Amino acid sequence: MVRTTRERMNNKHGHHYQRDGSIYICRYCGTAEHRNGNFWWAARYSKCEPPCGDDVAGQDAWFDAAESKGVDEACRTDMLNGGKS
Repeated sequence: MVRTTRERMNNKHGHHYQRDGSIYICRYCGTAEHRNGNFWWAARYSKCEPPCGDDVAGQDAWFDAAESKGVDEACRTDMLNGGKS
């Protein structure tokens, strides 16, 4: 899923993306958004965007879901929490 520039700038997690070649990288937390729609953070990936900044609990939950249960579980967890992981 490719997002528009406006969608990327108005993301619900507060990322501040900068383009770096064919990917976008958040200047605060290092989350990378690839052209295929996957988000990479801390050597894990998901179709759902991880939290940014001071949301350590949300980042831990996203990391654990992406690592142990796969991409779909990370998205399901994000959706169940209303985007507030």
